[in-house]
Amino acid sequence: MSQNIKRRILVAAIHYPIASGRYIARALRRMGNDVKTIGPYTGGHVWNMELPESSGWEPDYETVSDFDHPTRAEMKFVPELVITADSAFTLHGVRENMSCQHVAYGVDNHVRDYRVGIDYDHLFLAHSNGYRIGENNVTWLPCAYDPELHYVETPWNKRPFHAAMIGVVYEERAVIINAMNTAGLRVLAGTGAILDAYRANYNQALISVCRSIKGDLAQRVFETAAMGCLILSDRVPDMDKLGMEDGVHYVGYDTAEEATAKAIEIVNDWEPERVKSMIDASLEWVRPHTWDARCQVILDTIFGGDNAP
Repeated sequence: MSQNIKRRILVAAIHYPIASGRYIARALRRMGNDVKTIGPYTGGHVWNMELPESSGWEPDYETVSDFDHPTRAEMKFVPELVITADSAFTLHGVRENMSCQHVAYGVDNHVRDYRVGIDYDHLFLAHSNGYRIGENNVTWLPCAYDPELHYVETPWNKRPFHAAMIGVVYEERAVIINAMNTAGLRVLAGTGAILDAYRANYNQALISVCRSIKGDLAQRVFETAAMGCLILSDRVPDMDKLGMEDGVHYVGYDTAEEATAKAIEIVNDWEPERVKSMIDASLEWVRPHTWDARCQVILDTIFGGDNAP
């Protein structure tokens, strides 16, 4: 598909450091589009984490009135498309003066139905087993990884930690981490690391411990697969739908006890060739699942199969 046509795109989101809108905006800019962002800025405090100031993501326009400021005309920025990315922030005031289409991308449709507060022409949802899938103008579009941020820095056989879980440590995840620590595994776990620090942490671990919330295929699966980790995850429907096979691309488990037992088996009993084979298969599986590819789907859906004018 043609990617030569560049668009003026406004990405609307609450600007916290790990917002999906940030990855979407990065990808669209990387693809050569003229991208501005709009939405309230939260700083580094989100989800009980205090992230470093350097990780902040600040909007081009923080409010609708900022966007309607006379400098908008001077910049000649009239959007051809508005993308609201998993945000309660809406653009009703702006869209009254625009004729472009508005799409929404929701990463939480496993727990939220996205019926209230979002006026859209097309809705993209991250999980195929969540709310609203199957309705008109609704498309399944899984999460992804950013190839500029998530990549292999350290060979797996040079990594000092057996396993890692970086991010929000819910109770279900804490149980697994504690069980692995008790079993004597070296586990790197905690909150407050994103972007380069997130990559640096996972590049120190052989295994990425993944635990879904209500059966979602988390962004962490894509990101840590791209960073050369062996994925240890509970089984979720979208893995099968995306061709991610248990025993080929990842190691599946059902309980914390099983997760711990399989981590011990991988560390103590697996031959290096078996570890390498699974990581290589996972790297090949994840290769096309970039945010750039997801954004191309959005553009082709809105502007035509060849992204035609």
